[in-house]
Amino acid sequence: MVVNTNKKYTEEGLLQTATNFCVNLCQMP
Repeated sequence: MVVNTNKKYTEEGLLQTATNFCVNLCQMP
């Protein structure tokens, strides 16, 4: 269970990072 929880947390972290990256690209001129 601990591994699954860590995996989920990591996936959510990567998704958040990817979302922030896309938002930054969209804000670039």
